[in-house]
Amino acid sequence: MTGRAGLSPAYTRLGESAEALRLATLARSSLPAGTRRTVTLDHDPAAALVAAEHDLALRMGITVLEPVLAAPDRKDLMETLTAWLDSETGSTSEIAEILYCHRNTVRNRLDRVSRLTGRSLLRPTDVTALYAGVRALELGPH
Repeated sequence: MTGRAGLSPAYTRLGESAEALRLATLARSSLPAGTRRTVTLDHDPAAALVAAEHDLALRMGITVLEPVLAAPDRKDLMETLTAWLDSETGSTSEIAEILYCHRNTVRNRLDRVSRLTGRSLLRPTDVTALYAGVRALELGPH
């Protein structure tokens, strides 16, 4: 595969082609540039919602993550937050292996993101806001 691709749900009538194309395009746009994958909307529904309202999501993401983005160690903080959001388990040991650092470093960075943003990594609505913000920033400006 050489790039990004989106797949629509299956459909049976020719009249459904335009909607299928729209959904496939939306699925594709939920992947960051440079990604080499094929996805459906079901793969990551939250990322699809971010892509569907990208301008709003980007504005919200910048607002939510502004204190992190202004920090001198923003690259490390964002890399750690993204790895945590992408992890299957949320395990600091798993993330530490991925990032080649100590698990206490991961904990400290995540705690710092939480303090800077005022968002708890234990509160689902806060995690949702952080997730949407990270995904919007990954998609970049439209």
